[in-house]
Amino acid sequence: MARRATLFIDGNNWYHGLKGLGSVDLGRLDYRRLSLKLVGPRHWIGTRYYIGRVPQSGDVTLYAGQRRFLAKLEAEPRISTHLGRLEPRPVANPTARELRSYLANLRTKIDFRVDGDFTPAVEHVRSRGKRVYGVSASSGARLAAAVNSSIRIREASWFADCYDASVAASDDG
Repeated sequence: MARRATLFIDGNNWYHGLKGLGSVDLGRLDYRRLSLKLVGPRHWIGTRYYIGRVPQSGDVTLYAGQRRFLAKLEAEPRISTHLGRLEPRPVANPTARELRSYLANLRTKIDFRVDGDFTPAVEHVRSRGKRVYGVSASSGARLAAAVNSSIRIREASWFADCYDASVAASDDG
């Protein structure tokens, strides 16, 4: 009997990690295909996609885009969406952006992302004897240390066979 696998996706970090790889047309990603590719030989039980809820009273275009994206995900019976709150991000700082750009080109890399959101959950699941694999387009030291094995996607081309050709090009997601 093949081992079973359930995927948990931190939507915000996933989206920004893919954008950082140079991925385009994220609205065309077929999460069923993506899930099957990620679980490999294991039996795919389901995918849980976690994301902050865009308020209806804010940017109506952003709200409508998120609703379309979530409806597309929920059309697959084995994918569920889980809405949380959006955390405010600091205002863009051109000096900080320039400093990060400089540091990104150094040999020694510094992880700027806070990746501890799922770490306690991963530790709990592992304490129950389950194996946990982390997949990310960006490095996350705390989460990578908590999982059994960490897989880093380094090129946008990894997703080439995960796009839905029947969906019009867009950047929703």
